[in-house]
This record gives sequence, structure tokens and C-alpha cells, in this order.
Amino acid sequence: MRTTDTTRREQMLNIRRELERMLVTATSADGLVRVVVGGRGEFRDVWLDPRVLRRPDGAALADEVVRTAEEAGNRAAAEAGELVRPLVGRRRGEPVDVIFDPALAELDRCLARRPELPQMNGMPVCDRPDYAAYKRMLIEARDRLAAAAATSVSPDGQVTATGGGRGELIGLTLHDRVFRRSDSRWLAAAIVATAHDAVAKVNR
Repeated sequence: MRTTDTTRREQMLNIRRELERMLVTATSADGLVRVVVGGRGEFRDVWLDPRVLRRPDGAALADEVVRTAEEAGNRAAAEAGELVRPLVGRRRGEPVDVIFDPALAELDRCLARRPELPQMNGMPVCDRPDYAAYKRMLIEARDRLAAAAATSVSPDGQVTATGGGRGELIGLTLHDRVFRRSDSRWLAAAIVATAHDAVAKVNR
């Protein structure tokens, strides 16, 4: 049993390392917006073709960035889910929460197996962990994270971004003044910085 537990721990560590290295990209239908997210769907980067500045519609561009980020997040969820699926015992096609499902599956194993407690002179040296309580706490944390959000505004007030509890970009507003500049790289950097600040607020 010890070997099996060690193997599962190694699998979980390997999966975590792979998720941390994973980058998933999605491109808008017109090819003018490209978004990169991490293995947990967290917003990492955005690239904007300079041609986006020729169509001065902040709302349309912001919506396109958010839609592309959502598509990248969905792709990341699918790829990461395939990594985690064998560990949590889900069938192909079933959704997998790569953040919480591995820990919840491990708690279910502990509840079913009730591992032996260390003993001294025939008596347990500690109380049995309340795995059911841990599971309830984890589910509550998952629900709070799903509902969490925070908004940040760039120093010049031209970019407003809303980040979710999992690091995803869930909202974006661009002031029409952003189209007065001809540098799409500046705008992409402002979106990334503001979105990351919003996510940092959620984390705090």
C-alpha cells in the first residue's frame, strides 16, 4: 500500500509540474488577436495585430480578447483534464477540475480506505483526521474561488480588466483613447499588466 501511495504522490507532483509548464494558445477568427493561458486557464499573455487599431471600436476589441481568452481556457481545460483524468478516475468526456479534483479524489480514497494510524504501545499517537470535514472545506473553497472576481484599472485609466479566482480574464473594457496610439504592443502590454493586477487582487 505504501508503494501505491508513493506512486500516486509522484503522479500528482508530475502532473502539477506539467500544468505549470503548459501554455495553450487561441487565435481569433480574423487572426488579429492571440491569447496565451496556462494549464489552469490562467491568463498569461495577449498579442494584437497592429491592424486592430485601424478599427476604433474599444468594446468590440475588448470582447474579442475576452472571447479568445475563453477559448484558450477551454482548450487548456481539455488538455489538462486528459492529464488529470487517470488520477481522478473520470471517464473520457466527463469534466475535470484540475485544481480541486485530484485532492477531492484523494480525500475520497482516504474516506473509503481509512488508513491505519501510527501507534505506540498499541495505542494511536494521534486522532484520525476528519477527512469528511476536509472535503467540505475544499468544496467550499472551490465554490468561493469560482465566484471570486476583482477589477483593476490601468494607471492612465484606458484599460479596465476583471480577473477571476482561477487567474482567468473574464472582463475587459478599453477606452476609445487607446486607438489614438499606433503601437499595438503597448496596448497588449497594458491589457496584460492590468489583468495580472486584477488577478493579484483576487489572490489577496
